[in-house]
Amino acid sequence: MNIILAEELAAGGQSTEKSFDKPVIQIGRDPFDSDIAYDNSTYPMVSRKHAELRWTDGKWFIVDLNSSYGTYVNGQRIGAPQQLVVGQRLQFGESGPVMKVVWFEVLSDSVKSYSPPAIKDPFAAKPPVPSFIKM
Repeated sequence: MNIILAEELAAGGQSTEKSFDKPVIQIGRDPFDSDIAYDNSTYPMVSRKHAELRWTDGKWFIVDLNSSYGTYVNGQRIGAPQQLVVGQRLQFGESGPVMKVVWFEVLSDSVKSYSPPAIKDPFAAKPPVPSFIKM
């Protein structure tokens, strides 16, 4: 469930990449509850609990948490959870900070639904009874 994000800088380019290995990543202003926390004086458009990245069924989704100024994916405001794609730009508030999705792990359906083959119990089948024994 690994995901790597990098903040886009105002002067262009991106900051150091951040790697996460957990099923829910909180984004907001609250430094105690947020995995990615933004300063209120610099980014007043970011809500205290703004958005989440969620690992669901082997895929990553972004979810807006009823933020005041919205969550945007590639410039489009989202109203429902949206599946992430590598290269997307996630913005928190119309003029807020931008994170770029650098890389993430995805499980294919074949991996998710894989179950090992059943092993036959060698003692479950009864051995043949020799012909000289009468039953």
